[in-house]
Amino acid sequence: CKLQVARDNAQEDVRCKEVENEHLCQMNAKLKEETEQVQMQLDAKCTLVEELTKELIIMNKEVLDLQTYKTSLEETKVNIETVNEDLRIKNITSDQQLQITQSELSSLYEELNSVKESM
Repeated sequence: CKLQVARDNAQEDVRCKEVENEHLCQMNAKLKEETEQVQMQLDAKCTLVEELTKELIIMNKEVLDLQTYKTSLEETKVNIETVNEDLRIKNITSDQQLQITQSELSSLYEELNSVKESM
């Protein structure tokens, strides 16, 4: 009788272990499935990060190109302003020389007329 009880207890223990094992297998399968889903999400996010990084690199290059172009334009502006100032000064000098020349010509013309009248 004790043997029968021990056998029944052992069989019950085996059934409990089988049920527990089945639950553990189900949990393991769920965990594997969740792990695969998380891995797929991670892969998708990594792909997105790579694409965004490539776009960011392109945008950074465009910004650098624009900054270089802006610097070039600023240097050109300074050069144009310098040339403009030089031309303004030359124009003033030329105007002054023209006035002096006109004054001298006027004086010469008056002298010529004076000499002409005296002849």
